[in-house]
Amino acid sequence: AAAAAAAAAAAPEGERTEAQRAAAEAAAAAAQAAAQAGGAAQGGMDNASVIASFPEELRQEVLLSADESVLATLPEALQAEARTLRERHAQQMRQFQNAGAARAAAEAAAADGMEDDDEAGGTAAAAFSRQLR
Repeated sequence: AAAAAAAAAAAPEGERTEAQRAAAEAAAAAAQAAAQAGGAAQGGMDNASVIASFPEELRQEVLLSADESVLATLPEALQAEARTLRERHAQQMRQFQNAGAARAAAEAAAADGMEDDDEAGGTAAAAFSRQLR
């Protein structure tokens, strides 16, 4: 896990996000394996120590993607951080989905309005469209 984190930090900027994601997945898998094996990660470090040693972005990715059984092995402070990150992520996803739905509705309404204007012949765009025909 530490080697994966080091590789992620050394990756070029464009590849860093993918490298961080891969490192986070490797760290989460290592932490889960350690939790199942009795709580001691490779090299004698526990899950909390391993996760705490990661750079902030990688730690957040691990906490977002970690299984509930792994989170249950962590101290309350890391569990709270994971809950906060997950709540924030869920809220951002809802906002993103709502914005997309609102945008689609506005585009549909605008398209309906254009069709109505075209039929009524009431806009400059409709007049121009008639000239092109």
